[in-house]
Amino acid sequence: MDETQRSFYGLMFENAYLREKGKAFETLFARVMGHGFVGDFEPVRPYGPKGDLKCDGFRPSDGTVFQSYAPDTMKLEALLAKMDEDFNGAVAHWGVRMRRWRSSITTSAGCRPRPFRSCRTSAPLIRPSRLPNAVTPSSGT
Repeated sequence: MDETQRSFYGLMFENAYLREKGKAFETLFARVMGHGFVGDFEPVRPYGPKGDLKCDGFRPSDGTVFQSYAPDTMKLEALLAKMDEDFNGAVAHWGVRMRRWRSSITTSAGCRPRPFRSCRTSAPLIRPSRLPNAVTPSSGT
């Protein structure tokens, strides 16, 4: 791929990343992850009354559950409530298969640093130690 092609694809990605919201962002996220982790990423789509089991994608090799969130506007309280609901729902649905949890959050205006600081201090439940069979930094993996 030459520099012109790289620039073109970079602009296409940036446009999609900034434009897509809600389900469209989840689809974009799953496509990107599928290309980045060929054969080791399973997109999860909602089915029936249980929805997507609080998971937009799963990596079997390391037990990572991915959840994406792209609201039109970012409000701290709504973000923390969404993360709490998604994390606890993923723990309940995925059980011992979930060893890691990652959340992809974006908004076209970007996120201020405050939500991420607040997530670390106001939502202490989002810790690796809460995961069944957690892979923690001290475990060497």
